[in-house]
Amino acid sequence: MKKFFVLVMLLVVGSALVGCQKDDTIGFGVIGPFTGSLSSYGEAVRKGVVLAVEEINRDGGVLGKQVVLYDEDDEGEGAQALAAFGRIANKIDVLIGEVTSGNSKIIAAEAEDNHTPMISPSATDAAVTEDREYIFRACFLDPDQGIAMAKFSAEDLEATKVAVIYDTSDTYSKGVAEAYRGEALRVGLEVVMFDGGFRPADTDYSSLITTLNGLDVDVVFAPVYYEQASVFITQFRNSGNEIPVLGADGFDGIMTVSGVNPAKIDNVYFSNHYLASDLDNTRLQAFITAYQAKYEETPNAFSALGYDATYIAAAAIREAGNLDPIAIKDALTVLTYVGVTGSFQFNETGNPEKGITIVKYVQGVMEKAKVLE
Repeated sequence: MKKFFVLVMLLVVGSALVGCQKDDTIGFGVIGPFTGSLSSYGEAVRKGVVLAVEEINRDGGVLGKQVVLYDEDDEGEGAQALAAFGRIANKIDVLIGEVTSGNSKIIAAEAEDNHTPMISPSATDAAVTEDREYIFRACFLDPDQGIAMAKFSAEDLEATKVAVIYDTSDTYSKGVAEAYRGEALRVGLEVVMFDGGFRPADTDYSSLITTLNGLDVDVVFAPVYYEQASVFITQFRNSGNEIPVLGADGFDGIMTVSGVNPAKIDNVYFSNHYLASDLDNTRLQAFITAYQAKYEETPNAFSALGYDATYIAAAAIREAGNLDPIAIKDALTVLTYVGVTGSFQFNETGNPEKGITIVKYVQGVMEKAKVLE
């Protein structure tokens, strides 16, 4: 009888300790490609999230509780992203991520079914949040980028004829390209070329460049990722063509590619979430200072978006006053937050209404060209 009593007491105490541990912490999860070909994006987001969590905990946590971060690498693969969410779903109160649009759509469906509030820092595909109550994002959308760059082409670069090249196998690239074409036609631009033959594995774009050089166009719009962009732009400039090359936020990071000649990355424009050299944004500069002190490198837009998404999650929990997922979700729908990448107020589809910064590469150095509100 005594042994049975002792066993029962141990179980009770053990259960109490587990309960205390759970009650005393808040779980944040971050899922992304921390290794693999897209690791530059995933690692940047994770670094921003980690910095934010450290600051939040240093300042007393959220609702008096410390935030515990669960990070999972999906290597950019959909099946691994799904498995990663399964491993942490019951440990977290808010999910930061996924990073890419394709995997975000996969995880968003699961998070919605699980009633897990999810804030993607960087998934720009419009479908990620559509018809979902628990899914939000810190970035603007693919269509917004395409529309902004088409307007910029016509109004600021005074283009009349444009060529659009994209990767038809990538939803991000295709979506931005289609939005650009639609807006280009609406504002009176002639789309001379609309070609989805851009391939991420290609290292020789000579055939494509020959075609482009034979066209009478004022700009080339190529919404692809920075590694592809660095190779294409270098070869395009080597061919002697100096017309503007435009892209979307995937261009952020071109100068991190090994061996890129800054002289070749010139007269290049892209839509982005912020610019590190914007000295007028004091909150941004404080973030950059803290980030550089921790990581000894300058943050890119993905780092900043991860940082903002984490603080938004914390603000929503404070607004909710508890960890009930419905309360957190409802708090996100009415939240107003000023972050390092802009001001946030989510619309009915979980998307922030915020400005777009047009960035220009001049000899490999990024400068602000324009801000579209």
